[in-house]
Amino acid sequence: MGESEASEAVSTFLDRIEVAKPGTLQSLVLTKEIKRTDEHGRVLFAQRMIRAEKYDVDKAVKRAIDHSVWRKQVLGPEGSIPDDHVREQLEEGKVFLQIETRSNRPLLFVQVKKHSPNKTDLEVLKKFVVYSLETATYFLDSPEYGNPDGTMDVLFDIRGMTWANFDVAGLKSSFTVLAQAFPERIHKIYMLDPPYLFDMIWKIVKPFVDPVSREKVEFLHGDKGVETLKDAIGEEYLPQEVTGLDTRPLPIDQAMRKVTSESCVVHSSLE
Repeated sequence: MGESEASEAVSTFLDRIEVAKPGTLQSLVLTKEIKRTDEHGRVLFAQRMIRAEKYDVDKAVKRAIDHSVWRKQVLGPEGSIPDDHVREQLEEGKVFLQIETRSNRPLLFVQVKKHSPNKTDLEVLKKFVVYSLETATYFLDSPEYGNPDGTMDVLFDIRGMTWANFDVAGLKSSFTVLAQAFPERIHKIYMLDPPYLFDMIWKIVKPFVDPVSREKVEFLHGDKGVETLKDAIGEEYLPQEVTGLDTRPLPIDQAMRKVTSESCVVHSSLE
């Protein structure tokens, strides 16, 4: 699609969504899906929805309306999940956010060996996946962070995984949340040093993963895999656990607190 056609599709989307369900865009601002409240924030959102639906504007409008309803149900009218609702997940200390990287895409870092499925309610885990991804999205559209395309990278550190971390349902749910609630928000999903045990899980889960998400998954192994990460993310930005350097990403709840303290990132009403 050419630039003029893409611009026309965005204009059509913005017109049709307010006709189909008036107040949808305002709702998406209030629930913080649209985090920039200038006109460009609406344009960025429209572009994501249109790309996610392969440039079918009518489908994109329907998806946006459904997404608005979902955000109210899951994140509430103010667009946030309280820490207390995911406390057991936060206490495992398994998800971190590196805000600055070479590409200016934030890196969500997950240590699989800290995941305890036997202590985890699946619905709480789903909510925690939303909490983590939502935190990272605050750094995607703000001009201050220079993100090139409104996406993030995700790194699953699978080293040290054992049967105690085996969670087919959790992995399936995570990819479902990603595809349905965060379209066009992921650049790459890196899987670092997956053992044979994870290969078993992936064979079960892979058929249920959205094809678009599946194409973004890259398996990395050994020193060569670490070098790939260094090239993509920047050695100085990778977590200490990967390079041995003293780089410590923010625990995800601390990253959320950073979000709430920076008015340059958070916007909650129409201008």
